Amino acid sequence: MTTPLDLRSRILRHYGREKIDLATWVRENLTIEAGQSADYAGLPMDVRRTPHARIIYDFFSDPDAEELNIQKSSAAAMTSAAIAACICLLKTKPCNILY
Repeated sequence: MTTPLDLRSRILRHYGREKIDLATWVRENLTIEAGQSADYAGLPMDVRRTPHARIIYDFFSDPDAEELNIQKSSAAAMTSAAIAACICLLKTKPCNILY
């Protein structure tokens, strides 16, 4: 018997919610500018520098994830991670995004 959750997963996979390794995509496609960090200017954005933001990258890499709620402090790199995820989705799989 197919459950509603199984059906939802099949529909999402059929219509293109492929698994994207967001951390790898970010490292390969985004660089840090001098205005963001003088120490890392010109280097790829490496998610290993902000391990606490890993939850964002994991969430956007999961094709079955629908909603993420985070309680965080300010300046925790979550906004940068979320914007990077939005850019990745717009470049690889254009879709509606509510942020």
